[in-house]
Amino acid sequence: MFDTIIKGGSVVDGQGGRPFTADIGVKDGRIAEIGRLSTPAAEVIDADGLTVTPGFVDLHTHYDGQIMWDDVLEPSFSHGVTTAIMGSCGVGFAPVRKGEESVLIEIMQGTEDVPGDVLRAGVDFRWQTFPEYMDVLAERRLGMDVGAVLPHAALRPYVMGERGVHNEKATTADLEALSRLVEEGLKAGALGVSTSRIHQHQATWGECIPGTFAELEELLALARGLRGAGRGVYQVVPMGFVGSIGGDTSGEEVRTRELDFAIEVQKASGRPVIFTVLEFPEDLESWRRQVSRIKSEADRGVDIYAQVSTGAGQYIHGLQGYHLFERRPSYRKLADLPLAERAAEMRRPEVRAAILSEADLPPDGPHLMDNQIDLIRSFFDLTYPLREPIVFEPDPDQSLLRLARSRGAAVEEILYDIYTERDGTSFAVAATDNYARGNLDVAYEMLRHPRTRIGLGDGGAHVRVICAASYPTFNLQGWTRDRVRGPKIPIEFIVKKQSADNARLFGLDDRGTLEIGKRADINVIDMNRLRVGLPRMVQDFPAGGRRLIQGATGYAATLVNGVATRRDDEDTGARPGRVVRRPS
Repeated sequence: MFDTIIKGGSVVDGQGGRPFTADIGVKDGRIAEIGRLSTPAAEVIDADGLTVTPGFVDLHTHYDGQIMWDDVLEPSFSHGVTTAIMGSCGVGFAPVRKGEESVLIEIMQGTEDVPGDVLRAGVDFRWQTFPEYMDVLAERRLGMDVGAVLPHAALRPYVMGERGVHNEKATTADLEALSRLVEEGLKAGALGVSTSRIHQHQATWGECIPGTFAELEELLALARGLRGAGRGVYQVVPMGFVGSIGGDTSGEEVRTRELDFAIEVQKASGRPVIFTVLEFPEDLESWRRQVSRIKSEADRGVDIYAQVSTGAGQYIHGLQGYHLFERRPSYRKLADLPLAERAAEMRRPEVRAAILSEADLPPDGPHLMDNQIDLIRSFFDLTYPLREPIVFEPDPDQSLLRLARSRGAAVEEILYDIYTERDGTSFAVAATDNYARGNLDVAYEMLRHPRTRIGLGDGGAHVRVICAASYPTFNLQGWTRDRVRGPKIPIEFIVKKQSADNARLFGLDDRGTLEIGKRADINVIDMNRLRVGLPRMVQDFPAGGRRLIQGATGYAATLVNGVATRRDDEDTGARPGRVVRRPS
């Protein structure tokens, strides 16, 4: 007798083949049989007319803090993700020396925009070493499985103290300790090691995070730890990732050097490397050169992949989060009003005229808000109203800049009116990645490339401006079903890309496909109903912290290890998810 039979669904098994109709029998958390099944089951899920896929594997999240107080892990939980990997971008919370926890909190706050007061209230730091951290994670009962990679920005301060925090050069003894700790962490179950080298990743004290300027010999020390453990993935967000570095060195020269480093790390470690690649507005062909070289190196045996995003990126702003008018004196008088009342006041003609006519108040010290206001301004030509139904590939004529020109208005007026719609719950969204040409053709090309892996959803990070962790649903809705401004992508390709390919990269060979003997991590999806919902702001973090979440409709069921965690787009309350330790 099976525990569950998923009956009569269109099976997209994650191996890249065309969908086929079959029943799937689940027993003891595993897929026991696939075919036409007549054996009885404790539960039967009628999947007639529905699509059955493996659970999705998100290889780039930042749930390092949230996992300590949240057993669900939204926004990934609503989008078919059954395994999430955190510790990305070189930031995380282990290892850490007692009394130095605030350093890692300020790194996470500055880099990933998770408020420090939320982290101080929610993370109890009952560990120092990475193996101790894994043991604490093992106590959690979750809505999905979660794995962790070792963050370089935590390793450096643990080994080097203040010298590591402030990016001083590592000594020979430091390098040996880094190698040893990487090997120790991997043997305790870490799935790899991550580092970030972009100047935009700064701690709250205004300096680039530890590891940003690490020389090749330090990167090779991390690689030796990977080789010593014989497992794990090296993840890098390279320097030159956004724009040029300045001085006499162009961004492209830096990106070429960074790719050189990544190739050397792969050769030294013998382990896969995943290297972040996006389209750069100042050089629209840079990404293509990088991916082409990655493919050439792979053809010569270098195990390296490009990590890419699947859409236009997103930066969401409105009255509930960061917005353009936060430093206007007349807005400051209204800022503490309840949202609907604030929006109503802002719609009054005299208030609107006052706020739009004012200059920003000067900053009262270093503040993340100032960076956000600058960012909003820099993307006026790629910012669009965010309304339902969501348009994933908006017409450039609908951008703020072109709307303003067509209406003979200032861009700020258009944005102001968007902010105050729907009692202040409306948002605008900037297409920050892969949309410089005003369409998703670049993302299409990236997705179809054999040496790319998809991620960069950033679940758990940038909690007031980003909901990109919804990308598994967007991929199915936007690429396989609804795209009208270019070619679609077959469902079997997308499913393989966001399940099997990501699982195999991290050596998680027990999941990612619907095969006999594999874990029963399964989605049952009504493709006709599948929709990504509008973002909404909730206040459910410790210390009253707010965050954006973005749900979905169309998931008839999601199973983790054979147990239904969601039914008909609702949480069942089951928590079968556990920490994933990389098998030997």
